[in-house]
Amino acid sequence: MNLKKLVYSKKKIFGTCLLILNLLSFLLYLTVKKSNIVILNDNFDQKRIEEKPNSSKQLSENYSQSLKSVNYAIKETNDSKKNQCALIPEKLVGRLKIDTNSSVTLKQIESENKNLNITNGGMWSPSDCIARHKVAIIIPFRNRDINLKIFLRHIHPILCRQQIDYGIFIIEPIQNITFNRGLLMNIGFIESLNKTNQRWDCFVFHDVDLIPEDDRNIYSCPEQPRHMSSAVSTFHYRLPYETIFGGVSALTKDQMKKVNGYSNMYFGWGGFSVFILIEFHFIIKYVFLR
Repeated sequence: MNLKKLVYSKKKIFGTCLLILNLLSFLLYLTVKKSNIVILNDNFDQKRIEEKPNSSKQLSENYSQSLKSVNYAIKETNDSKKNQCALIPEKLVGRLKIDTNSSVTLKQIESENKNLNITNGGMWSPSDCIARHKVAIIIPFRNRDINLKIFLRHIHPILCRQQIDYGIFIIEPIQNITFNRGLLMNIGFIESLNKTNQRWDCFVFHDVDLIPEDDRNIYSCPEQPRHMSSAVSTFHYRLPYETIFGGVSALTKDQMKKVNGYSNMYFGWGGFSVFILIEFHFIIKYVFLR
């Protein structure tokens, strides 16, 4: 056997061994892959048997649930692409002219604000950015229809310009009990959370006859309780007394829970704001902002 044949034979043997190794690796890959496929299919078939719909109604429910999941995923994806709204919203106009025309109708208000895309129930959130504040406006109400119309006419455009995720809740008692503002605000706090899956983290308790004269008065909750109506036209823009905390007040969810809400014991007008002021100042040690 000469050298040329010897080299050729070695190459042939080496090539054969390499081919066999590659073949064994391929067979091993197929075995593992087939095993995985069998396991997945078995689980899928078993799951399909266990979850086999019993009726067309269940099929419809499963389909609806799938659509909800898809819609939720799309919303999450869309929100993740948005930036947080500006700290100082760009569309604020500053001082406002308040129209106190008492002949305004609800249909007129709806017509004026139709371009704002306010949802049923008086809720709105910005579509082009993520709101910095999620605010529930709680309004204790009785027999103030004219005030309510004027309030709604002005407050919706203001809150939209402030780019707040908000909802307005009108809390009205039954007619045969004495008005209890603190009780109504507590009810509004609880129900606004229950009705919206705990959506809000800030609560503005608002008299229906008060309207901001400047949209730079942002409806939000800072770290300390905030008295938002510290300058009112009927009081010549001065505090009638230092311990006042009524009118319009902003509290976080945590602050409301720490003082266990407003007192339910004050029927008629007055007293309730002084009580919660004492709670915050002397017990919880908060400093009030005005």
